Amino acid sequence: METFTKATATALPKVQTKPPAGTKPFSSGGPAKMQTKPLVFQTTQIKRNEITQQTEVSPEEQFAKGEELFNSQDYERALECYKKASNKGNLSAQYKLGLMYASGKGIQKSNQIAKEWFEKAAEGGHPAAQFSLGEIYLKGLGVKPDDDLALEWLVKSANQGYHIAQCAIGCMYADGHGVEQDYEFALGWYVKAANHGNISAKYNIGCMYRDGEGVKQNYDHAMLWFTKASESGDSNAKCTIGHMYHYGEGVEKDYHKALQWYNEAAELGNSSAQYNIGCMYRDGEGLEQSFEDAMKWFMKAAELGDTEAQYNIGCMYRDGEGVEISFERALDWFMKAGDEGDADALFAIGCMYDAGQGVENSREKAIEWYAKAADKGHEGAKLLLGIDDDDDDDDDDDDDD
Repeated sequence: METFTKATATALPKVQTKPPAGTKPFSSGGPAKMQTKPLVFQTTQIKRNEITQQTEVSPEEQFAKGEELFNSQDYERALECYKKASNKGNLSAQYKLGLMYASGKGIQKSNQIAKEWFEKAAEGGHPAAQFSLGEIYLKGLGVKPDDDLALEWLVKSANQGYHIAQCAIGCMYADGHGVEQDYEFALGWYVKAANHGNISAKYNIGCMYRDGEGVKQNYDHAMLWFTKASESGDSNAKCTIGHMYHYGEGVEKDYHKALQWYNEAAELGNSSAQYNIGCMYRDGEGLEQSFEDAMKWFMKAAELGDTEAQYNIGCMYRDGEGVEISFERALDWFMKAGDEGDADALFAIGCMYDAGQGVENSREKAIEWYAKAADKGHEGAKLLLGIDDDDDDDDDDDDDD
C-alpha cells in the first residue's frame, strides 16, 4: 500500500500577522506586502496536500465502509464504496458487487453484470466468486449453461477449501449432472465438504448410507450423519430422523420421538415436517386423531408451497374431513398442487370432471387430466387410460432401432 509522509508546519516560515515590537507595520501600498503572498500560497498548498494525504482511503477501508453501509441497508452508498474499492483491485468488493447485481438488492438485478464482477474476482483467485461463477454456468443464469465451465470453476474454488463448492461438485457426481454419475466420487467430495463444516454435505452423506448409494446400506451410519447435520441446525436432517422413527427405518418405530423431531424441524420452517405432523394428526398416530389439527398443519405446509399438503387439503374439502364439504375449494387446492406437477392432484382433478363434482361433467376433460397424471407416472391414471408400461418400453426400443 502506498505510504505518504506528512508535512509538518514547523518546516515552513511563519507568516507574520502582527509586526514585532519596535518595527513599523507594512503600509497598505508598500512593496513589503507583496513578499507575504508567496508564503501564504505556499502554506496553503502544503496544507491542501496534507489534507489529501490524510483523507486518502485504502481499498480495504473502502470495502469495510461498504460493508457497514450495506449492513445498515444503505445500499446506494454501499454500492459506491464497493465500486471504489473494486476499481482499486479489491477482490472482496468485486465479489460483493456480483452478489448485489445477482440478487437485485439495492440495485436493478442483472445476471450479466453479476457475472462480469464475479469473473473479475474469480480470476483474481477469490474462492467464493469462483463458486458463484461456476453456479452461473451450471444454472445458465444470464449465460448459456456450460457444465464443463461450471465444473472448472467449482474445482478451482473447491481446491482452495471452499466447502460450498466441494458439496456442489459432490451433487453433480451424485446426480450425474454434466458428468458421469459416480456415487463414490460424490461421497469423496461430500466428506471433504463435511470436514470443513458443510451442513448439507453431512446430510447428503447420511442419505447415501440410508439408501446404499456408493456405500453399503447402513442405517447406523446414516443416523450418525443425520445427527451431525441436525446438531448444526439442519431442518432436513431433523425431519429425516423423525421420518426414520415414524416408519421404523433402521430404528424401532417410535411415534413420540418422531413427533419430537418433526416439531423441531417444523419450528425451523420445514414444510415436510409440518406436513408429516398433519398426517400424524389425521391418522391418529401417537396422538389423538384430530382433523382440525391436521388441517392446521397442512395449511402451514401448503403456504410454504408443499404440494402434498395442498393435495391433502383438497382431499379434506372433497371428503368433508374436519371441514364442510366444498368441491369448489377442493378443486382450487388440487389445481394449486397440479400446477406444480403433483400427479395425485392431477388425477383427482380428472376424477372431479368425471363425476361432475364442483365442475360440469366432462369425460373429455377428465381424460385430459388423467393423461397429465399418467405422464407424471400415476399408476391409477395409466390403468384408466389403458397404458401399459411394457408398451412404452417397446416404443423406446423401436426408437433406438
